[in-house]
Amino acid sequence: MTTMVNSPQAQPVWEWPLQLDRFRRCDRLSTGESDALQALGFDLLRLDRNREHQQWQAIRRLTAPLDEALAVLHWHPDRVFQRRFGRYATAIVLHRCGELGRDFWSWSTHEWAELLRPQHLRGRFRGRSACRPVPTCSLTPIC
Repeated sequence: MTTMVNSPQAQPVWEWPLQLDRFRRCDRLSTGESDALQALGFDLLRLDRNREHQQWQAIRRLTAPLDEALAVLHWHPDRVFQRRFGRYATAIVLHRCGELGRDFWSWSTHEWAELLRPQHLRGRFRGRSACRPVPTCSLTPIC
């Protein structure tokens, strides 16, 4: 018996590469998480070293989903520069968590946009929007 090439069963279905329900989402940072982010600071977050250290362990709830997201990226070619960009992006997100006192799961679209638009450029483009906001789904805290 032959199978038709264009049959619905032959079509691969894309699946989200991360299982988001495995991660603990609590909205507010704990005192330990907040203290650890402050102690590490942006430079140590950016360098991403000594993950066994107590401060890195305190923010494991925040780093685990970011680490998994980086792991599923397929860099072509895979070079040190791409991995460094990934570490920097993770550090920017973690640093912003410390500033807001909340985990990234609870950020609004506006807060994500502010993270992605550098402070020194915010005033230059006020009132002139070259791009429109992208609708996003809200991530409901699970804790």
